[in-house]
Amino acid sequence: MPTVSDWSSRDYRVINAARLAYDKNQMMLIRAFATVHNLYPQYSLEMHNEGAFRAKLVDSINQLKAESYIKLMPSTKSILDIMNNARIYVCSSNNEGYSNALLEAMAMGMACISTDCAGSVREMIEDGVNGLVVPVDNEEAMTEALKLLMENDAASQDMAERATKVRELNAKDNIIRKWTDFFKTIIEET
Repeated sequence: MPTVSDWSSRDYRVINAARLAYDKNQMMLIRAFATVHNLYPQYSLEMHNEGAFRAKLVDSINQLKAESYIKLMPSTKSILDIMNNARIYVCSSNNEGYSNALLEAMAMGMACISTDCAGSVREMIEDGVNGLVVPVDNEEAMTEALKLLMENDAASQDMAERATKVRELNAKDNIIRKWTDFFKTIIEET
């Protein structure tokens, strides 16, 4: 993984990197971001990926007259570089498994917000410590979380720095050790 860039050099961008689909709930994110943008116009939102829900998201952006600050970007192999130059990452999903994009954003030192969707969000984020967790499909909570990170740059930076610890927790050697311990336990029980 690339070296984490300095916080002060990062752009005022919010990133979402998920398939454009109903269950990823980018519609809620768009509405929440449009509300917050009035207070923090220096920020923009970029959604990086493709999907069947793209036309509906474009319609929503157009209805909100948000084309200048909410962008649907194509899928890219350079997402880590993009994350390394932005401040906030948002996972707005209704459900997730183990979110690789969220894990990558944390590893790249982004201040992260995730919905409390099924899966492993709580294994990755300790709410208020290394990111923020909001209820699923709760636009008001998402709006407040975005405001919190945008208005308090020092707190955002602290959360982002603590988020990078996922690099250690998910290092290959640690994962191999955990699997080895797991298999030893299973073998010993049989």
